[in-house]
Amino acid sequence: MPYESIENFDGDGVMAPVTVTGEDHGGGGKTRVEQWDGETWVPLTDWSADYLDVVWDVIKESSEKFTVE
Repeated sequence: MPYESIENFDGDGVMAPVTVTGEDHGGGGKTRVEQWDGETWVPLTDWSADYLDVVWDVIKESSEKFTVE
């Protein structure tokens, strides 16, 4: 089964829905803050993918410097 066949997988609500494409193997990179209330995890924020532009800038800069010895 190719990764690109994964669409809207959310692990029964424990993670943001993930759709894997040829361009995005990470599935969107969303996260949220949750808190344990003694019985279950309670979401404190909505799903977000903040600062992706900053993250990708760092990844690109780092990968340009990478060399194999």
